[in-house]
Amino acid sequence: MESSPPASCGSGSPPESGFRIEVARAPEIDGPPWHYTGLAHTPSTTYDVTAIVNVDGTVRVDLGAQAPPRLVRSVASLVRSACASVEIDATPAPPPPHRIVRWHGDR
Repeated sequence: MESSPPASCGSGSPPESGFRIEVARAPEIDGPPWHYTGLAHTPSTTYDVTAIVNVDGTVRVDLGAQAPPRLVRSVASLVRSACASVEIDATPAPPPPHRIVRWHGDR
């Protein structure tokens, strides 16, 4: 049984600062590459996210034409980091996480 996130994590509402990503891997696509879709929330805007993670660890992210380039780079970095723990050289390579939820504060 999956439980709801604690109220303190703020899931479902915009962050007060920085941004939060919530993406999930498409279950019907085993990969590689692995395809993620979801949302990136900022205090003022929510962007649709698509991300593709390749077996070599490269990540391609699309947040739409209106997304600031810095946000696109930051989202790609968080997805890359979440998938970095996967042993790419293992045979067979285990898949990356099914779901990624991360918050990144302002600097």
